[in-house]
Amino acid sequence: MRFSLMTVARYVITAVAVLLFSVVLSMFSVMAFVPASDGSPGDGLLWIFLFVAEAALLVPFSLGLTAELIERKAQGRDFQWSKGLKRFLIAIPISIGPVYALTCVWPYIEDRRPSHWVWNEAALYIVSGAFAYLALRINRKASELTM
Repeated sequence: MRFSLMTVARYVITAVAVLLFSVVLSMFSVMAFVPASDGSPGDGLLWIFLFVAEAALLVPFSLGLTAELIERKAQGRDFQWSKGLKRFLIAIPISIGPVYALTCVWPYIEDRRPSHWVWNEAALYIVSGAFAYLALRINRKASELTM
């Protein structure tokens, strides 16, 4: 039980830290594209789209590597980049639900949202959760992998 709680805590800390890093990185990215910012709404839209794009890649990448580090420690073996990158590729769909919410639901006023957005968002969050389970599960015993 303690191992599971510590693992979930590590995932939450990693995800929050990477989200904050994505905010800072997207701000610097906007400054690189728009050196003389006049405070136009386009700067804010550019920042939102860069933040979504960067967070959609950095969060699964960091969670995949964190899962590989935790499994490496639990099994007492060396870190393997190939497994970490495989976890990252499996974890990419974790971002589907939040990206859909930010790009397709959030911009609309509640009265103007399409009627199907609730079902789409629920289905995409289920897909995100399924891929999170596949990418972030930890095998604690090395003997399970050899059988």
